Amino acid sequence: MVAQRMRQVNLALLAVLLVAAVVRLLWPALYQLKMDEFLMMDRSLRLARHGEWTWLANRTTWSVLPIHSPLNTYIIALPYLITPDPRAPRVLVALLGVAAVGVLYLFTRRVFGPKAALIMGLLFALAPPAVEWSRFVWNPNIAQPFIALWLLTGLIGYYEGRRWARIVHWLALSVAVQAHLSLGLHLGPLSLLLVGMAWFRQKTNRRNLIRQTALGVALAALSCIPWLIGLLEAGLLKGGSSVVAEEIPLTFQYVRIVFSSLVSGTDYWSIPRGLSSDGNWWPPLETERILWIKTWLTLLGLGWLAVTGWRRRWDGVPRLLLVLFTLWPLISFVVSPISVADFYLLPIMFGAYVVQGAFFARLSEIRPWMRWPVAGAVAAFLILQGWLIVASWRWLQIDGVQEPFRAPMALHMDLIDGWAQRSPGPVTLLTETKEAKYDKTEQEWLWRVIGAPYDTRVVRMPQGVPIDPRGQVLVGTLRGETIPALFGEGRLAGELNTGEPIFRWVEIPPGYQPALDYVPETIARFDNGARILGVDVLADPQPGQPWPLRVIWQPEVSGIDEQYQFSVRAVDGEGNAYGQADMASLNGWLWQAGDTVINPVEVPLSESLPDGGLRIQLLMYTWPDMHNANAIDDSGAVLAPWIYLAGQ
Repeated sequence: MVAQRMRQVNLALLAVLLVAAVVRLLWPALYQLKMDEFLMMDRSLRLARHGEWTWLANRTTWSVLPIHSPLNTYIIALPYLITPDPRAPRVLVALLGVAAVGVLYLFTRRVFGPKAALIMGLLFALAPPAVEWSRFVWNPNIAQPFIALWLLTGLIGYYEGRRWARIVHWLALSVAVQAHLSLGLHLGPLSLLLVGMAWFRQKTNRRNLIRQTALGVALAALSCIPWLIGLLEAGLLKGGSSVVAEEIPLTFQYVRIVFSSLVSGTDYWSIPRGLSSDGNWWPPLETERILWIKTWLTLLGLGWLAVTGWRRRWDGVPRLLLVLFTLWPLISFVVSPISVADFYLLPIMFGAYVVQGAFFARLSEIRPWMRWPVAGAVAAFLILQGWLIVASWRWLQIDGVQEPFRAPMALHMDLIDGWAQRSPGPVTLLTETKEAKYDKTEQEWLWRVIGAPYDTRVVRMPQGVPIDPRGQVLVGTLRGETIPALFGEGRLAGELNTGEPIFRWVEIPPGYQPALDYVPETIARFDNGARILGVDVLADPQPGQPWPLRVIWQPEVSGIDEQYQFSVRAVDGEGNAYGQADMASLNGWLWQAGDTVINPVEVPLSESLPDGGLRIQLLMYTWPDMHNANAIDDSGAVLAPWIYLAGQ
């Protein structure tokens, strides 16, 4: 009998987890690669693949503490220990979302029985916000299973009196808070309330209660030590921060929308999005009213749990805990003097779906015939939620490519995979224009994450363009000027939903060598490992006009720590300057021995030029400390602080 019951539990839980896994794990590259996501993935990638340790994670705009705990980085680094594929961290987050469904199922079954657990499990498995927040890497997304574990261990530890659960409860709270600090406002006060209730109820066991709670709190504090180290190093615990979160007026209408979007998937997921999406299978706008019914049923369920929980006294504590778990984040959201964004109110969603499962299960038990309308209502909600999820995936394919670098990650991965297959050497990606909200630095982070499984180099312009002797594919944005200036128009790739291409790229053949109009007179090497091949002159020098040149050089060493600048000067035979331009040579970590590097530069010339023509004087110096490199001979002897080049 017991074995049969266990099989039923396992089969129901397995079915719920299977549904949750399918919608969270299917097509992990479908969603956009968002800015917060690739910032975290980049840090985690550098930690796992290159050993670059960090005591802090990416920044936040919250006014109290604008730096996240490094625990998020450590967790996301785990799949990178296995593979550099950018889909791997998303798979981990999806599995964390599935785990959250499973833990919440166990809580619901423990308090309300198997029927409520099954209903809750299916509804939560297909909850549109929960599915979306399990499909990309983001600080609050990592918190999902730990929020559910906090709830379960709070019940088992402080209501049922289990020692291990009291300890794990505080560790779960610590991880949730380190995922995002705002969760401390939503969960911390309730943890203290649980301790207080247990203190008054379990009078004969107070010593164990204090000891076990203290141990849990101590372990939670120890888990925050890396975060504390980072905050101290950054000086954020001394002078504070000037970063302030965006203030949003809290009207009743706004609070109502926030609550309903979390408990029913309305508004936030926006069925009206379909009005501007031709060719998609969006549910009709009227069907949003069905989801609003679920919001009202949730409110009725909260009222039922509050009344019955209060009447049952101590036996009603689990119900009252669930009511507070669902409503306290909304209350703190409304009354808190600190601005907290609505999408950080995850506990509302977790609590609401448990309420729905419990309430539907209770309604089905009022009369035998009530089972059928309840089953029909649950089925309708499941169909509509699933419809929203699939329609959102379809929307990403149809209208999701709205601007460069905000396309589904699959587009970038397909493109870079195609370029890598065509390139005998690396794929070099240039970031040189601001594209929508993403500047050159952010594009660099994005390409580092996307290109990690391939032989890629990301160059933030303006600086040199490295050319591998084996040949390579060079990629830039559509509006970038480097490829047209150096190699012609090239080819176009990627497409916005407006039909406009996104990228420009060109294949550079093996052994490519630019033309050299000026070559070194005597010395050709600097002691930093740079050999100057010459200068390609794109136009004759004209008085008072910019003189377009291309400095051609080769690194003889790979991966240096310093950042070097070029100073290119137009001089006469005596060394008198008639124009000067300085520019970055190439980031030190991009130096590869044997490459040919092209540095385009325009030297502004004076109104009068020497009769005997111009020479070029070339210097290299470190940035920002301005320490000159020295020109050396083949034996390494220092000869001068510069190199002269003359026309052939």
